[in-house]
Amino acid sequence: MTHLLVVCEDVVGGARAGLGIRCRELAGALAATARVTLLAPPPFDDPLPGVALAPLEADSLAAHAGHADVVLLGGETLWRHPFLAELDAALVVDLLYATHLFENLAQGADEPALAHGRHVVAHLLRCGDLFLCGNERQRHLWLGMLAAFGRLNAATLAGDPSAARLLAVVPFGLPAEPPRWRRPALRGVLPGLGPQDVIALWAGGLWDWLDPLTPIRAVAALVRDEPRLRLVFLGTSHPNPRLPAMAMPRRACRLAEELGLLGQHVFFNEGWVPYERRADYLLEANLGVSAHPAHLETQFALRTRLLDYVWAALPMALSAGDELGDALAADGLAHAAPPGDVAAFADALRAALRDAWPAATRQAAFALWQRRLTWERVAAPLAAFVAVPRRTPDRARGPAPTPLVPVEELRRVAEEAERLRGRLAAVERGRVLRALNWVQRHLHGRRS
Repeated sequence: MTHLLVVCEDVVGGARAGLGIRCRELAGALAATARVTLLAPPPFDDPLPGVALAPLEADSLAAHAGHADVVLLGGETLWRHPFLAELDAALVVDLLYATHLFENLAQGADEPALAHGRHVVAHLLRCGDLFLCGNERQRHLWLGMLAAFGRLNAATLAGDPSAARLLAVVPFGLPAEPPRWRRPALRGVLPGLGPQDVIALWAGGLWDWLDPLTPIRAVAALVRDEPRLRLVFLGTSHPNPRLPAMAMPRRACRLAEELGLLGQHVFFNEGWVPYERRADYLLEANLGVSAHPAHLETQFALRTRLLDYVWAALPMALSAGDELGDALAADGLAHAAPPGDVAAFADALRAALRDAWPAATRQAAFALWQRRLTWERVAAPLAAFVAVPRRTPDRARGPAPTPLVPVEELRRVAEEAERLRGRLAAVERGRVLRALNWVQRHLHGRRS
């Protein structure tokens, strides 16, 4: 069997988020047809059948990579460990979360952070044998970037004119089994939530590039007519403690308090819900909510929280603009509002409340999406590659990339350069003034 090494920079234990979920689920989906090892930051508090789990450390990475036939990686892994580009193994580059370039732009990141992200992505594009992305919009984006880096050429397109063997769409998936409620999670547990309340659930995190403020304002506009409406934010902090804290949870909480909604109509579940418990929360909700501003990030995003709503057959109120949300709205499973439009989002909430049909009816409406988005189905292009790994003839095997420089160091260098620029400008001004003084004295002497 092919030995597949999955390298994940995020936690894959009980409390896990997007990247950790994806790496773990893809590893599990391929365990039946390949010998799979998953390297990730510990702890590993729940086993993964058929997959060997090991800590992501420099020594363990080198040892496991030396025996792998295929290495699946993404993010900064290749930049931090450039020796992986020199292996005989085929490299599968997962670009789904490489759209953090747009997340950084949406957050107003400074130039050192943006430059760092560009360099990381550039090296990934040079060195991959197969690239994965999350949807068709992302595929168009990465085709353009691969073309810019010369990866769309006669060698890679020989017998593959659509580049399907070079760049495959492998979206986020869903469990094949339906969600099951096990024990109370919200009603009667989170103070202020009762059995008769109507719960609009914001699943996932409050990231800075999202817009929880518009749904909060929309709830404020609806509570007079919908006094039982409750908006619940499921997670306020990322489960990976190494990631920096976001500002949006504080902003959202402050707005809810200013509007007199906090603890009455708007609730924040502190921390992060363990992955295996998310079904309890989803099945106690009446509808799902997601919102974002109008930004480039939205155009290429894959809102994975929407897939949780699909899994639990929840009608949705969403901001328009991302590919998955727009497709769900087109199928009548979601109601979309223009980004930032409070009145339109309130209308979307009203419409989603009307669509909170009996569970059996909702399940039938969502069944097609649920069947076609199981992890086994979405992972099929990756499984085909792992079964018969191949190296692209043009993959870069040149000099290793420049060793990773922390963004903080880049900022320090940029600040120092700005100070030097200011000092040089002062020196130049002094030289000009001295020259003008000399000219003035010289002309005054000639006139005398």
